[in-house]
Formats: sequence, structure tokens, C-alpha cells
Amino acid sequence: MKGVMWGLLAIPLLIALVTLPGGAQACAGGEPGHTYFEQNMNVTAGNYTAKQFNVDKNEGNLHVGFGEHTKVFILSDAQMTNFQSGKNFTVEYNSSTDPYRYVNLTKGKYWTVVDNRASTVPVNDKVTVERYALKGCGDPAPISSLPEFQGTQVIVALVLVAGAVVLARKTRTK
Repeated sequence: MKGVMWGLLAIPLLIALVTLPGGAQACAGGEPGHTYFEQNMNVTAGNYTAKQFNVDKNEGNLHVGFGEHTKVFILSDAQMTNFQSGKNFTVEYNSSTDPYRYVNLTKGKYWTVVDNRASTVPVNDKVTVERYALKGCGDPAPISSLPEFQGTQVIVALVLVAGAVVLARKTRTK
């Protein structure tokens, strides 16, 4: 009997959550929001090529695009000096260690480096650093976010659950 009661309570709640419009939007396609860097990078075997670009505001989740076998670094302006002089340097992005191809950058000057020093073949690849804006969605939501529910949706779900509880109690007392 308790299983039936819980089933009766769960059904209206599930129907309300699935059928009522929520705060989450369906996004259609992806179009670039802003491109900070987009160039063809030609690098001979055993060398590297570096090109500078500027970021005009703090940016999160910028997408870094490049070919499958291209080694790409993104360095701050200060770290580029260390890289060029052979000193230890830190990177904002390293394609060898970050398979997701996203980087967070603060306002400032940066360098896109295609590193072909360990290769015996030349590289010719288009490299991009851009912020995506999805159609109808504004900025993309973080991967870990859950859909938001509107207040009306929650109230309707609670009313349905309360109704199911009252119905279950009346049925049980008969």
C-alpha cells in the first residue's frame, strides 16, 4: 500500500517537472561570439611561430581551435619573453595537456605559439581563440549547471503533490 501511495505522489511531480515550461532554454547551433585570434600558422620543422593578440576584458571558457597534430601554447606577454630566451615559462593553455581546448584569460596581451621544435615535418594550420555565443541562449552555461525551474513550476508541482497526498489519504481511510 505504501508503494502505491509513493507512486501516486511521484507521478504528478514528474509530469509537472517534464511538461511545464522551465527556465532552461533549448539552444540552436553555435555561432562565434567574438574572435580574439584567427590566423594560419606556417611553421617549418624544428621551429616555432608566435603571433600576438589582445584580450579586451576578462574572458572565461574561450575556445582554442587548431588541427589534430598541432602543438599550441597560449602565453601571457611576460611569459613569452621567458619562452623566447629559453627560461622556464608558464602557459595559459597547452594543447598537449588540455584536451578540452578551453582557456580562461584576463585582460591583456597574449601570444599564440605553434611549437614545431620536436617535429621533422612542417605545420600549416589555422589557429583560433574565440568566445562562443549560442543562438538564443546568450553566453554558454557552465557544464556543471542544472536547469533552473521557475517559481510557477514549483508551485504547480507542490499543489499536485498535495492533491495526491489528500487523495491517497482519502483512499486509505475508505
